[in-house]
Amino acid sequence: MLIQCVKSLVRRLPPSTSLDLARWIARPGIRQHLNCRDYLRVCHLARKRQLEDNRSKNLLVTVKSFANLPVMLRCGTSDASVLLETIIGLFHLPPAGVSPKVIWDLGANIGLTAAHFAVCYPDAKVYAVEANPDLATIANQNTSKWRDRIQVIEAAVWSENAELQFSVKFGDEYGGQVTSSHSGISVQGRSLNSLFPGDDIVDFVKMDIEGAERQVLQQQTQWAARVHCIKVECHGDYSRDNCISDLEALGFEATADDRHWNCVIGRRARS
Repeated sequence: MLIQCVKSLVRRLPPSTSLDLARWIARPGIRQHLNCRDYLRVCHLARKRQLEDNRSKNLLVTVKSFANLPVMLRCGTSDASVLLETIIGLFHLPPAGVSPKVIWDLGANIGLTAAHFAVCYPDAKVYAVEANPDLATIANQNTSKWRDRIQVIEAAVWSENAELQFSVKFGDEYGGQVTSSHSGISVQGRSLNSLFPGDDIVDFVKMDIEGAERQVLQQQTQWAARVHCIKVECHGDYSRDNCISDLEALGFEATADDRHWNCVIGRRARS
């Protein structure tokens, strides 16, 4: 009788919702992060992210695996898609065997990857760098639980310290990037030489900076000597082969990430 009731209920649901429900039931990886109701709400938001009439609304969901972190998502934006990519893909995590104490999250978006770093590595200090002022504000809110260990820095990662133009498309906020056009918003560009403090060792860098990788990995790269492990997501015409070559020139042993189609991992032997 119960099975028949469930089947009857599912048949009344829209096809997309039925598929989401089936995914939640079948995949423990999803269930450990979100309860069923929140997962369905987040999937719905992800599909509706470009509807302008939703942008004045916010949704609060609880991510169980992030120490029950209440995450604020803005309707009509890419926030829900970022949450799903973060909890399902886990592409931001360092390779096995790396237990970082100092992490730089370059391209932190709304702070979810930084929050997950804080959960996975309870002794780590996390620096979350985000260029988009709106996303940096949300990142501060979403990481407030770890205020003593997560520092959000509003800046665009670049090869030098300079004022830059940053292009943001509504509904695609996670793809914001530095642009030569004057139609973007003004942001402060910061080099990693200026961001990384003193002579401190950096155990892990997650670099997801939407097309600025070539600039940062080829110019003003003194910072790289202090980094033990780096994961770079490549964008545009900057390929994994390009990235591997640049990381090898900086002294890393670089390989394609077998968990992500366009990421590269660089490791440096510890002295």
